[in-house]
Amino acid sequence: MSIARERLNRLIRIAAAGAIVCTAATLVGTGLLIWRESTWVAPEFREPEGAFRHGTIGTELMPLPVAQVLPGLFPQHFQPGGADSGDWIEQFGFTRSAEPDGEGLPVGFVVSNYRPQSASPSPLAFVGFSCAFATIRSSRRRKEPSEGLSTDRATRR
Repeated sequence: MSIARERLNRLIRIAAAGAIVCTAATLVGTGLLIWRESTWVAPEFREPEGAFRHGTIGTELMPLPVAQVLPGLFPQHFQPGGADSGDWIEQFGFTRSAEPDGEGLPVGFVVSNYRPQSASPSPLAFVGFSCAFATIRSSRRRKEPSEGLSTDRATRR
């Protein structure tokens, strides 16, 4: 019986050592993930105008890749006037951004690396709104041809 007991003790020690190794590997992996997470987003300090136009207000909606493919997947929702009436930016009356890093999004839409609702950093880019979204160009047109009334608060200085 002593041989069986020795084998059992040996098996218990091997299992305990394996559990310690697995726990240590998990702790190291968690530490690396926490360190890596701190490098996903670098703080950006902007001038007031840049913060107004390009700073997120915490309203991230969806991942950027999803926002880029949705108009193609559901043209009936993003182009209600048909393809001849322009893309979704034109059909919904948004102002096209002249920024080269705007990812094809209109003025007031920003790309950030913060998760929706938690504001935790993320390696995946999300689409959200900036302050400029609420004050984007709005226009009211008359039925007869005229220049109409246009207010452009987002670009007024």
